Amino acid sequence: MERKLKVKVYFVGLSDDKIGIIERIISGFFILERSTDFASADIIFITRENVPQIDNVEVEDFKPIFLFSEKKLPTDEMVKLVGRIRDVITPDDIHRLPFLIKRELREKISMRLKWSQMKWLQTYDKISDLPARENFLLKIKDVLENSVKKEFAMFLIRLSNLDIINTNLGSDATNRIISIVAEEIKKLSSYGDIVGRVSFRDFAIFKELKEGNSEKEIHSFSEKILQKLTKYIDYEGIRLKVLPSIGISLFPADSQFAEDLLMFAEKASTESEGRGSKITKFSDLPRGEIIGEKKLISHIFKALKEKRLYMVYQPIFYMDDFKRIGIFESLLRYGQKDMGIGPDIFIALSEKIGAIEEISGYILNEVFEIASKLKKYHFSINISPKHLTIPKIYSLIINGVKRFNIEPQRIIFEISEKSLYTEIISAKDVIEELKKIGFRFAIDDFGSGQSSLSPLREIPFDILKIDTSIIKLDRKKEKENKNIDSIDDFGKLLIKSVIEAAKKAGKRIIAEGVETADDLEEARKLYCDMVQGYMFSFPLKQKEVFNLLVQLNR
Repeated sequence: MERKLKVKVYFVGLSDDKIGIIERIISGFFILERSTDFASADIIFITRENVPQIDNVEVEDFKPIFLFSEKKLPTDEMVKLVGRIRDVITPDDIHRLPFLIKRELREKISMRLKWSQMKWLQTYDKISDLPARENFLLKIKDVLENSVKKEFAMFLIRLSNLDIINTNLGSDATNRIISIVAEEIKKLSSYGDIVGRVSFRDFAIFKELKEGNSEKEIHSFSEKILQKLTKYIDYEGIRLKVLPSIGISLFPADSQFAEDLLMFAEKASTESEGRGSKITKFSDLPRGEIIGEKKLISHIFKALKEKRLYMVYQPIFYMDDFKRIGIFESLLRYGQKDMGIGPDIFIALSEKIGAIEEISGYILNEVFEIASKLKKYHFSINISPKHLTIPKIYSLIINGVKRFNIEPQRIIFEISEKSLYTEIISAKDVIEELKKIGFRFAIDDFGSGQSSLSPLREIPFDILKIDTSIIKLDRKKEKENKNIDSIDDFGKLLIKSVIEAAKKAGKRIIAEGVETADDLEEARKLYCDMVQGYMFSFPLKQKEVFNLLVQLNR
């Protein structure tokens, strides 16, 4: 016995007796269900008077609408209805209705299948059965939106000789290689990995990294990919060798945008091909060679014009209580999706085009605004000594704290140890003037520069921020099997003595870049008062700052 199909029917303007007749006719052939609107119905019945209603309703092209009429319509009226009405039903031919409905349902199912197939072809690669580029990126965006304090790696796997094989042996040989490689990549991926075929010869795997072991995991997984894919494939008696190269980009270190991460991994893979290596990380490439200065400057103009700049704030925690935040470091970001430069280069180029006053004004305004809302906390701002000597920026600082009613003591200006000595000297008077008003100063990146003692002599600093390279130095030597008696050891002893002297003078010590338990232990050995880094929190947008404070204060 043939199984009855379920059909949802919507009636517009029909009397109860007409509806009863139609329902009795079709219920012998279908499981009938009344619908309450156009959108959810399979079949729609309408009267002549109510036809104009259709014009104001979005009805799918393959949704059949039947006009119920007491008599046949004149030809000219039928012509007008073509395109909106599938058929006209009268009481005399109502017996045709079950067959018409069956025909319409078959067509509807067929069209839905075609639409689904078309949608699948748009979002999936038909040879590898993997998500295509846009679908792959959408999946990554979904993951990143819900990821907090996580690290990910983008592995771009390029089949370097696929173009040559395609040109000489045709698509059959190419498709065989793609299918085999796709299967191997699927086997390599773990639960939660996002895998896609993102161009003719490129596959990609987006993978979450285990906390504190990212470098080892990246290297191990890359080697596993190469081992599995560097193989011969037989095709009609010919042995074809797959030649993969891998480009790697990292979230959030290289970018926080899916498009960026894929583009940077592609650039790294291109570099691998060019120099004959197998694995290249985007972070190892010189940024200036990747993107020309002219292009960067044009992007900066665009970022300013379209107001893509925004601030994030990284909390700095007290060492004796990791639930207590003392300072938020303010960091400039911008929403440009095709750039791979850090804020330092961004600022340097902004100086070049004369936009530094505008950008500094934006930073100060944003920081003062959030500081006025969070009165318990201090906020630090990275600034170059030479920027402090610009009269407009000095005025923005003085007028800003007055306008937002902020105590100057809550604002800390971070000056990098890498700053030029001449810049520090030229800004010395301004720094001392700001100190008299109450502003505080920090030496940033301490231990990373060429002349660590020169800023200490010239800047009346309140806080010393230890560069991440210092807290990782011992473990780096252990990995490289370096001897204990080295220049690094002497440098570290010198830095420790400076830290001890700073502590005795009442200065606060902050460890930067704390990512692991080992980093934290090293910060303890250096007698740091406060710590910041991915182990505790990524830089946060303003809304996320408020959410974090709510959680910590529960």
